[in-house]
Parts: sequence; structure tokens; C-alpha cells
Amino acid sequence: MTKQERDNTNLIAEVSNPDLFRLDAYYYGFLSTGVIEIDRILSAVARAGKSFHHTEYWSDDDAVTLGYSYSDLIQAAANEAAKALGVRQVGKDD
Repeated sequence: MTKQERDNTNLIAEVSNPDLFRLDAYYYGFLSTGVIEIDRILSAVARAGKSFHHTEYWSDDDAVTLGYSYSDLIQAAANEAAKALGVRQVGKDD
């Protein structure tokens, strides 16, 4: 397992339980799609939006935990969704 895969696994563990998905932020919210991988992305965006009103802070390290930002969490959720859907990630080795 590569460092990136370990990082993704750790981040995804933060929002791995569908019962804990946050789909509401301050000024917007999402409805569940019923697809865990997609709802995980929506939850990561909603968590970021609930924590910071401005997206400029989403990339701050330590905003989530373990030195990761909300941007990292969103990217990790998207990477896991692509993997689950069998989509090859651009720029990634097979």
C-alpha cells in the first residue's frame, strides 16, 4: 500500500459510517443519493462548508485532523469513489 493509499484510507475512515454523514452545511445542503461513495463526497463538502464559511480555508492543514485539510478529505473521498467505480485515476500508476 502506498503512502497516498494509506492517507486516503485514514481520511475515509473519518467519514466511513453512512449514519454519520453530514449532508447539511450552513447555507446549503445535499440529499442522499443512496450511493455511499457519492454521499461520502457530499458529506466531505458539507463538513468543510459547516466548518468554514469561505472555501479559502478548506486547504488549511490541521483543519480536519492528523495534518489533513478539508480539501484533502474531499479529494480522498473522490479518489475512493473513482476506485470503487472502477475508474482509472489520471496520473496514477496502475
